[in-house]
Amino acid sequence: NLFLINVDSISSAERLASMSRLKGLGVTGSEWAGELPHLRRLRWMSAPRDISQEAFDQWCSNPGNIKVLEITHNSNITDLTPVSNLSGLEVLMLDVPEASLDPLRDMSQLRLLVIEHDRYEESAEQIAALKNALPQTRIVPGGGFCLGSGWIMLLIPFLVLAIAAGGRKRT
Repeated sequence: NLFLINVDSISSAERLASMSRLKGLGVTGSEWAGELPHLRRLRWMSAPRDISQEAFDQWCSNPGNIKVLEITHNSNITDLTPVSNLSGLEVLMLDVPEASLDPLRDMSQLRLLVIEHDRYEESAEQIAALKNALPQTRIVPGGGFCLGSGWIMLLIPFLVLAIAAGGRKRT
């Protein structure tokens, strides 16, 4: 996995494209000039905040085996239709205020759809239509997307309790 968080400018994907074993790529908050890499083993992708509609369309046309896609803080993406090319996509997290959610109605393979909280609240009709079209998909509001830190926060109390329980057994 490779995470490039808040990088000022990434101008070439050539080096990334050579990382053929890469399964997770996070470029959240980074500025991206150029095409996103097409990596066959990639399972998780966090798109850059400034990806253009054209670059997004092109990346979705050759997605590999992507299972999780996170697109946050992006007003450049106005059409989510290319997401339909991601046939193995199971989790989609969106914060794309300018895009209609209607193209997602045919994404029957989705198991989880997270929509930015304010958008979720403001788009009640679209959310209801999505829930009707995708009854097997859990559709929830979200914000401050991060797939990793939440799990760490859950583990800390567990570890403290486990250490405390282990200390009691010794005495």
